[in-house]
Amino acid sequence: RLKAEGKFVIGYFGSHELSYGLHNLLDVTKQLSDENIHLVMVGKGKLKDELISYAKKNDIANVTFLPPVEKGTIPAVIDNFDAIFIGTIESPLYRFGICMNKMFDAMMGGKPLLMSVTTPETLVEKAEAGIVTKAGDVESYIEAIEELKSLPAEELKNMGMRGHNLVTNEYTYDRLANKFVEVMEKKGKRVLLIN
Repeated sequence: RLKAEGKFVIGYFGSHELSYGLHNLLDVTKQLSDENIHLVMVGKGKLKDELISYAKKNDIANVTFLPPVEKGTIPAVIDNFDAIFIGTIESPLYRFGICMNKMFDAMMGGKPLLMSVTTPETLVEKAEAGIVTKAGDVESYIEAIEELKSLPAEELKNMGMRGHNLVTNEYTYDRLANKFVEVMEKKGKRVLLIN
């Protein structure tokens, strides 16, 4: 329905927990001046009811909350997004880097990412597969969303595919297993992989 109405859909999927900075995302959504940008949040978690109440209390009308889906359904959900949000709160945990399962799922979906995390470098930047902002920087989120929306459809597609290609070329289970074998064999260890 949202796509049929011409909305630019920012999607979030996963746990609704404090560590993902979702209150900030709702604040950003409220401040967007473009009524054609809509946030869709898919999943469950300790904060979901609180986030729904927060959106109602603050009159954030351009957000839709959906229930969780099976992991195998995530690609079909991602197909309906124009861009995907992945965020964190400000934390020293990420001072050496970040490796979130949902980042790989999102990149496999071939959509550009809006990633909000304070860390030295991300695969999103490596692949030029989206825009990365500092965690909690609401103004930067807004600018990034507006920039993504302003891009031609072909550039959005190319941005998403750069992420997809990086993951399929370097981070599938087979590729990672082979890298592990190479490292272990260089150390003189014998490894047997059973598929």
